[in-house]
Amino acid sequence: MGALWWVADALVAGPTPVPDAILACDDLLTSYGRDHGGVQADLGLLWAMRGEFDRARQLANAARTHIREGLRGVKRALTFVEQRSAEVELMAGDDVAAERQLRLALELAFDVGERDQVAQIAGLLSRILSSRGDLEEAEQLAAVSVEQSPAESVTSQALSRTALALVTAERGDHIQAERLAREAVGLAPVDMLNLRGSLLVDLACVLSIVDRGQEAKAVLAEAAFAYERKGNLIGVSHVGALLG
Repeated sequence: MGALWWVADALVAGPTPVPDAILACDDLLTSYGRDHGGVQADLGLLWAMRGEFDRARQLANAARTHIREGLRGVKRALTFVEQRSAEVELMAGDDVAAERQLRLALELAFDVGERDQVAQIAGLLSRILSSRGDLEEAEQLAAVSVEQSPAESVTSQALSRTALALVTAERGDHIQAERLAREAVGLAPVDMLNLRGSLLVDLACVLSIVDRGQEAKAVLAEAAFAYERKGNLIGVSHVGALLG
């Protein structure tokens, strides 16, 4: 079960184009012989990248059901599913639903002592709060993300830095904010296209805050290219709206 889950994670995070990754995840479900909550959650996120949000939510709900019933509600697995569900809602533009799922995921991650998941989830939640001006809690969560992030986890190290960069930019320390945002982008391997696209968008946001609009547009164009290579239509659309 764990091996299939890691393969599905790699299909989401790596360079495999979304249509091919969807087919591969479908094959994983077929080869397993029954429903696999982890693969379903990853498959839901892939469909969200194509704009199929109803299908993505159905897969997330099915993943919860199978983990609660088949694995007797293992918290570690549910943490992952709730995080994936939140990422679907972020793509759908429903920050309220995403925040709700992230808070649940963060509680579960703390309960099972999953530092990598705590760091990632706290970083994602901090970004939502920063965007709406809740800087005090955003800063607290960014600090949690930095503190919990394992040195060997590229994803959590990058997300913790970009979360802190966004808060720092809003606080007025523009030099430090840009440094953190560029560090985050530098940590992301070039073949982790979704992560790289997201970090580039955050860097562009920091540059926009400091009135460097032309540089921000160049960074957004790079983010769009990463999303295009992945086949993440929603990422491309989001960047297009920012450029517009």
